[in-house]
Amino acid sequence: MSLSYEKAGVNIDNADAAKKQMANTMATKDPRILHKPGAFASLFDASFPGISHPVLVMKTEEPGSKQKIAFAHNRPASIAFDMINHLIDDIIVVGAKPLAVQDCIVCGKLQKDTVLALVQAINDACRGLGARLLMGETGPALRAGALAAFEAGTARVLVASVRVAGFGLNLQSARRAIFLETDWTAASIDQAIARLYRAGQTRPVRISILTVADSIDARVADIVRRKRRIVTQLLEETS
Repeated sequence: MSLSYEKAGVNIDNADAAKKQMANTMATKDPRILHKPGAFASLFDASFPGISHPVLVMKTEEPGSKQKIAFAHNRPASIAFDMINHLIDDIIVVGAKPLAVQDCIVCGKLQKDTVLALVQAINDACRGLGARLLMGETGPALRAGALAAFEAGTARVLVASVRVAGFGLNLQSARRAIFLETDWTAASIDQAIARLYRAGQTRPVRISILTVADSIDARVADIVRRKRRIVTQLLEETS
């Protein structure tokens, strides 16, 4: 059976049109925002003139059960202001100033009008409180399409972070895996490797871990090795 983005539930044209409108919605001349629309990650200038020792205050917020009420009354965008207000209220009470909000919209299937309404409302709520909305997320629908293309062989390379590869991805069709990053938690790396050997894998997989000498990743890898030794010693002593 052939696989495709369309069969995986991904409408590429619809997604591209939605992203184009999102870029227009979030257009800004704020010099602190360094990335362009469509970038793989968000870049924010953290120079903070006038502050000798800046401290970043980070907070996560989600709409909770009220989103079901909002959708039931066909007012999904209404939850945006409630969510952003709660988010920024929590950082203000510790003396912080709102700078940027990183969003994540999770949906089983892209409903263009709904997503655009949410992004517009979140963006308006952020700007009303002096913050900027940043985006850098691959949604479930697009991720499913990428996996379908990889499994079908139409995409020969799949790029994913260690954490993403370790949670929710089964890559039995992979023949070779190259790790270009490491993780502070050894279990995350082990889980990412284990995903290559899920039920259905019938071929050997060649795994390479590339680390630049004297880099931060090299130091992290050394710490992870020491963690493994400590855990092994503790388990041996316990047994």
